[in-house]
Amino acid sequence: IFGPQNWDGSALSEADQRTLVRRSVIDQISYDPMTGFPNAIPSDSATLMAWSTQPVVPMEIEGQHVRRMANILTAIPLPYTVSGKTVFANDLLRSSVLEVGANFFSKDPWALNLGPGKARVSYRPISFDGTFTPTRVVIGLSFGGELTVPAGKPRALEERVRCEPGAEGCIVPQDGLPDIEVLDVRTGTWVQFAHMAQNTAYELTNAARWVDAASGEVQVRFVNERQDQVSFQFPIRIEGTVR
Repeated sequence: IFGPQNWDGSALSEADQRTLVRRSVIDQISYDPMTGFPNAIPSDSATLMAWSTQPVVPMEIEGQHVRRMANILTAIPLPYTVSGKTVFANDLLRSSVLEVGANFFSKDPWALNLGPGKARVSYRPISFDGTFTPTRVVIGLSFGGELTVPAGKPRALEERVRCEPGAEGCIVPQDGLPDIEVLDVRTGTWVQFAHMAQNTAYELTNAARWVDAASGEVQVRFVNERQDQVSFQFPIRIEGTVR
């Protein structure tokens, strides 16, 4: 976007100064106020970006030589279509917090942090026209690891009702990861699943139960039944066909 930066500590050349300004512009428009770091350009579409050194407003001062310096960034969202077999993952998915029933919750670009209780989060693809026929939903849980779905052949995630904490024989895993429930879009009910292992890919079988055909949305409820806070990543991949 702004070219290489190779400074050796000496005085900056005009080209170096221009690169420094361009880097500052990109940092400013991609700044994430929650984390204080640049994250991503705020756009849900492909964006044409181009630099110009021509001043926006020409200026002359009689009897003076005016030195003109300009760094103009033009950003134009481009139309796009999504059709056919498609995989929505990583930057092609958006997430929103819908409900929190925990004594602490926070979400940043890299992780979710959940105290004892529950949090409901929506995962949905970038906008598209048409309907979405899902064929596969693959998920994972990790902490301090990659933000993408773990490698390897996904295991089928078993539906399983959790035991009540404190009940005789009930053991709550103490591995720092929450349990999950997924909304069945056909019945409107929440389905509980077996506790997931860290850095392991799992498939939610019968994808049409979990994916909304109009938007491609999947709703997940994270449940922390431990006394301590848990911090984790939840990579998800939604595959299907857009018509």
